[in-house]
Amino acid sequence: MPARLVIEGGVPLRGSVAVSAAKNAALPALTAGLLTVEPLVFTNVPDLQDVRTMIRLLETLGAAVDRAGARVRVRVERVTSEVAPYELVSTMRASVLVLGPLVARHGTARVALPGGCAIGVRPIDQHLKGLTRLGAEITIENGYVVARASRLKGARIATDLVTVTGTENLMMAAALAEGTTVIENAAREPEVVDLADVLNAMGARIHGAGTVRIEIEGVADLGGTTHTIVPDRIEAGTVIVAGAITGGDVTVTGLVPDHVSAVLAKLEECGVALEVGPGRVRVCGPERPRPADVTTSPFPGFPTDMQAQLMTLLGLADGQSRVTETIFENRFMHAAELVRMGASIETEGSTAIIRGVPFYQGAPVMASDLRASAALVLAGLAARGRTEVSRVYHLAARMRERLTLALPKGRLLDGALGLLRELGVDGVDAESRRLIFTDTRRGLRMLFLKPADIPAYVTYGAADLGIVGRDILLEQEPDVYEPLDLGFGFCRLVVAEPRELWERDDPAKWSWVRVATKYPRMAERYFSERGIQVEIVRLDGSIELAPLVGLAERIVDLVQSGETLRVNGLVEVAEIARSTARVIVNRASMKTEHAAVTGLIEEMRARTTKVGR
Repeated sequence: MPARLVIEGGVPLRGSVAVSAAKNAALPALTAGLLTVEPLVFTNVPDLQDVRTMIRLLETLGAAVDRAGARVRVRVERVTSEVAPYELVSTMRASVLVLGPLVARHGTARVALPGGCAIGVRPIDQHLKGLTRLGAEITIENGYVVARASRLKGARIATDLVTVTGTENLMMAAALAEGTTVIENAAREPEVVDLADVLNAMGARIHGAGTVRIEIEGVADLGGTTHTIVPDRIEAGTVIVAGAITGGDVTVTGLVPDHVSAVLAKLEECGVALEVGPGRVRVCGPERPRPADVTTSPFPGFPTDMQAQLMTLLGLADGQSRVTETIFENRFMHAAELVRMGASIETEGSTAIIRGVPFYQGAPVMASDLRASAALVLAGLAARGRTEVSRVYHLAARMRERLTLALPKGRLLDGALGLLRELGVDGVDAESRRLIFTDTRRGLRMLFLKPADIPAYVTYGAADLGIVGRDILLEQEPDVYEPLDLGFGFCRLVVAEPRELWERDDPAKWSWVRVATKYPRMAERYFSERGIQVEIVRLDGSIELAPLVGLAERIVDLVQSGETLRVNGLVEVAEIARSTARVIVNRASMKTEHAAVTGLIEEMRARTTKVGR
């Protein structure tokens, strides 16, 4: 993702958006793989930087992780290391979720003190107090939390404050503890319920998830399962606000409306028109929002992760609003940047007073954290003029990359689509006349092109990557990277001539030839290198017809089985080159979208190797 986003505002958003699976549910679900020797399979894991970090962390602990698109399989037959290293943990606070499962199954864990967003203290003391109650010995050694236990024992745990990751960590640890554990003041978030569903499907005995009291009856071991991650309620809420703030008409699908009920209620109070149905919400933005007061609180209250987005909407309201933040300190850092765009906001402690203005003005602004990034993008969408949002690496870490992949019509298309299906890419209809398809979940746009046009699209950046035959690359010699041979679509470029000519011909005596071909440069090189003068007749199709009607004595063409040559009375005289499908990459995209590009290539490489292409 680029270092900044440039937004031309003032355009109402219209259309439909499918919500991704929740990152905050996927991360604990993945760590549950540490609790069993059997595999866990998740069918819809979002392709985000935090997810990639968690996968790398699990692999350092001994996990075998197989990813094919959105489908992820995790298996930890043996924990090979109890150390969650600082270089990984420091980049993502959710890394602490490996602590409970590690000590529960392995008996020891060394987890670096976590990093994450700069929005307050967010200590992990509730995790440590709870594990101590379960019988773990906890020490802090050289910046690492060290936990040891022969086997955890069930206990009653009353947390001092509501903590989502704390509840999840303790729930996983207690699943393998001896006896019964009760967690009082438990987090009620949908992500906690989703993890409980995963654990119960593995054989755990967890009751009360989604309430303030969770009871876990420990079991001796857990098994594998297949699970679909719950939708991302914060992504859903953010897109809904985007439709509202731009005065647009947006339908959000694939969500659970009950998970965003507090957000929907507050938006209705602001005068936003909503249509709510099973798995969908349609939002129509008002001419100008009404003011409202909001206080953040744990689920089912108004989520702190939607506070910045709502404040941005209230900044355009016809009147005064008040926002009170009760979860995290330092979460009004976006307010000063909104003021740069014309907002009237005063903050004192945990309260912000917002006096609505008629419009925002585009301006250069700087993001401080993930939700601030989202808020400033929303403001830019609604603003008059151009907004430049810098320091958007927070979004880059957690939002999908968007890549454009050029696909070849014709003989290579079936192989390319088969590979994409193995990667979990959806949304492509090969029978359609459409030329552009998008898999919003993968963040992948696909263009259907004539094979000969693909190098130009990739060279000039209209596509980041392309799949094309090596024959075309040899002919055109485009200025692109060629990192991967996909192995399918094998064929050969050959010289052929009529059988009656072949029976009396000696290629060693050729001094001048006329050939018909759609590969003029390769033909020219081949004959010139052998000291043979050549006259090229450039054709785009039906090359085999040329010798039959006297247009040219010989042809240079691509063959697979050679059957077309034989049927038309032609005989292969020489082979010029061999060709298979290749991946090509735009040189600039390899730099600016390096993580996304190389990630997709490595997924392709893994599937190509696995099926022996």
